[in-house]
Amino acid sequence: MSTRPGPATPPADKIWYLKRIKILSDLDDLTLHRVAAKVVSMAYRRRETIFTAWDPSDRVYLLRSGRVKLYMLSDEGREITLAIMEPGDIFGETALVNPAARQVFAEALDDATVAVMGLPDLSPRPLAANC
Repeated sequence: MSTRPGPATPPADKIWYLKRIKILSDLDDLTLHRVAAKVVSMAYRRRETIFTAWDPSDRVYLLRSGRVKLYMLSDEGREITLAIMEPGDIFGETALVNPAARQVFAEALDDATVAVMGLPDLSPRPLAANC
């Protein structure tokens, strides 16, 4: 995974993205600001892998710019495109209900900026502890 941080995301922009996530949409602004403080912005170059099918499912991704392809491999090793994500789309959200290993790959089709949140930052216990 890329380790290059992208440009800082203004808090209001982070809040807008967080409100799009169903489990966070009903949180008050103070709690959303606490969650937003833990969001990391990452920059990926064209054709760079964001995650693989073997990576732990421990993050949720919010696409800020660029496009991302989600795909899986057939038994014969051929790529099967599942979705093309556009700015504003959320991916990796299956981590919220199934934190086992991922089953798909994510690759930047263009240079992309992605807001990344770890599952511990989204779990009810840390959110409640910060209130």
